[in-house]
Amino acid sequence: MNSYAAYEALVAPARARRGLLRLSAGLVLVAILYMAFLMVWTVLAASVLPVEGDIVTILQGETLWNMVVVMSGFGTMILALYMVLNVLHKRDLASLIGPRRVAWAQGWRVGKLCLVLMVVIFLIPFPGDGELTQAMPVSRWIAILPLSLVLLAIQCGAEELVFRGYFQSQLAAESRSPLVWMLVPSLLFGWLHYAPELYGEAAVWIAVWAVVFGLLMADITARAGTLGPAIVIHMINNFMSLSIAGFADDLGGMALFHLPFAPNDTEVMMALIPLEFLSMVCVWLTARIALRR
Repeated sequence: MNSYAAYEALVAPARARRGLLRLSAGLVLVAILYMAFLMVWTVLAASVLPVEGDIVTILQGETLWNMVVVMSGFGTMILALYMVLNVLHKRDLASLIGPRRVAWAQGWRVGKLCLVLMVVIFLIPFPGDGELTQAMPVSRWIAILPLSLVLLAIQCGAEELVFRGYFQSQLAAESRSPLVWMLVPSLLFGWLHYAPELYGEAAVWIAVWAVVFGLLMADITARAGTLGPAIVIHMINNFMSLSIAGFADDLGGMALFHLPFAPNDTEVMMALIPLEFLSMVCVWLTARIALRR
């Protein structure tokens, strides 16, 4: 597709050492190394930081320091990917991102418009009863904002590097069909977001949302020819849900406000899902407009 011509900048480096067996081995190794590194990191970080609770409690991210451990742990995913890229594909992380200056410029253009849009969407009243409750003083939230942004960059950067960067580009080197290299990584992305123990009956729709999000970010990445816009959009989305208003009992440790409902509140979550889908499509369209400017 001509609209995806710019994507060649990310696919070309993947062709030198391609192969479905090599890619499959790479994904498995990334997963194994990530889990091993994450366990070591969590134990070490918990031993020096003022976290609260056992390992399971820490990973729920209910306090600021617990969230620091959770979010910084995604750095081990980047480390695992770095090792696999070097050993199996003789590539570096930069080849997954594209031209650095272009990625920064595109990310800035897309980010400005999408942030404004997300703020407007945030002002739409939530369904159900209850109001936002302030989780921490504004002064403290501002003080930790630089740290929050760094942690979001690590978390969102890691996921985009693995799914839209590594998996998608290596798959695109195998198949010219966007249906293949856009859909397959997005399905895996959605499956990993399937959490019925957390979201209850709404879990399937949360996973579907993640699949669609993956598809839209795959499209944006292919149109841009860099990973910059996808990382920025992912960061803005997670900034709103983790740093502005989050769940009190799930990854809410660095949020300014807590939502008046829990993730397993099926009625409210099901009412929110259509708005989430609509918001996501609006962000995608806004990003496409920004890339054309």
